[in-house]
Parts: sequence; C-alpha cells; structure tokens
Amino acid sequence: MAIASYFATRREVDDLKGRLVKMEDWPANVGEFVRQADCHISQAANAAAHEAIFAKVGGVERGAASALSSEIRTLRDERRKDAEVLHLQLGAFQEAIGGLKAASALQTAQLDRMDKKLDNIQRQQG
Repeated sequence: MAIASYFATRREVDDLKGRLVKMEDWPANVGEFVRQADCHISQAANAAAHEAIFAKVGGVERGAASALSSEIRTLRDERRKDAEVLHLQLGAFQEAIGGLKAASALQTAQLDRMDKKLDNIQRQQG
C-alpha cells in the first residue's frame, strides 16, 4: 500500500514539476509580482470601472429606447393627421364623382329622348 501511494504522489509531483516554469523562462513583459493588497485594490478599481461602463451603456440604451419611442409616437401622430386629410379629400372627390354621375345620367336620358325624337322624325318622313 505504501509503495502504491508513493508512486501515485511521485507521479503528481512529476506532473507539477512539468507544469512549473522557471522564472528565467517567463516572457520579459510579465513584470514584477504584485502584493495581494495591491491586487485587491486593482480589482476594486476594475469593478468600479466596469460598473461605470455598464451604467453608461445602460443610459445609452435607455436614451436610445426613449428616442425611438418618441420618434414612433411622432410618426403615428403624423400618420393619423395624414389619414384625416386623405379622408377629407376623398369625401370631396366622392361628392364630385356623385355630381358627375348625376350629370352623366341626366345627359344620357336627354340623349335617349333626342334619339327617340330623331327616330320619330325619320319614320314620319320616310
């Protein structure tokens, strides 16, 4: 049992050694180590910066949604006004068309009477 656990821990240690890198092998741009307190301060600053960015993005989204809603409302009001104007114009056209239909019916009746009179005159002469 002790031998098996020795080899198991030996394999784990070898794996860890393989994963560890010497300080000289690190890239030059890594920089120096940071104290834990400085890391926490940096994390807090990053969190505050992220909160500020998210607040700005949220404000922009709300502003865009509000502007879009306002524009849609304006377009709907304009469409309603245009529809009212069109209805008024269509009413005037309907009246004019009704007058033309009445005049056309009257003229058709008069032409019918004139045709009948001409037919009577032609029968009497012929």
